[in-house]
Amino acid sequence: QKAIIKIGMDFKAQVKTMDKVRMKPCNRTCADCGTVCPQWISIRFGVLVCLKCAGAHRGLTTRYTFVRSYVLDSLKPEMIRQFQTLNNAVMNAYYEKRLPEGAKPKSGASQKEIDIFIRNKYVRKLWVDEQAEDPVEVYRQGRWTENKQEVVEVHKAVKDEKGEENEELKGELEDLIDFGENTQEFGEFQVAFEDQNVLESMNM
Repeated sequence: QKAIIKIGMDFKAQVKTMDKVRMKPCNRTCADCGTVCPQWISIRFGVLVCLKCAGAHRGLTTRYTFVRSYVLDSLKPEMIRQFQTLNNAVMNAYYEKRLPEGAKPKSGASQKEIDIFIRNKYVRKLWVDEQAEDPVEVYRQGRWTENKQEVVEVHKAVKDEKGEENEELKGELEDLIDFGENTQEFGEFQVAFEDQNVLESMNM
């Protein structure tokens, strides 16, 4: 039997859900400059960014992307699902595959430096992985699948050597199951877990 989890559509639930997304190790810093605690999303490029970099993304205009703050703006359910599935590490692996060492701006860089870097990264695509497809496009076309082996490995690591549950890894496992091959959507914001055995092993 399928276990169904409903995520509320109110604003508090949105912020709570996106805070969980941001707390993933790969999302704890801005995708473009490394500033901690990014609370803005660049929807077309699939990244969480800081306020300064959000300004640069917005400067590209809506021809290229839409920028929202998940703590200030109401997000559509499909936006949240996208960010629960993809992350800064996935997107940077695509957009920064050929980025020269030392070419990425650091936290505290000038706005001009940030603007140039972001235009080169996302519009001119100077450093993309030419052998790969844009993960956002793959996801939106319904062709994104999670690596089953990754689910297995994280599942095995949920308990540490003391036998205590690792909450961070447990959260990662939940996200992998949520939007991997073992899930099916019911309505706008309901998630059904097909693999009941994994849920039971996690005491969920």
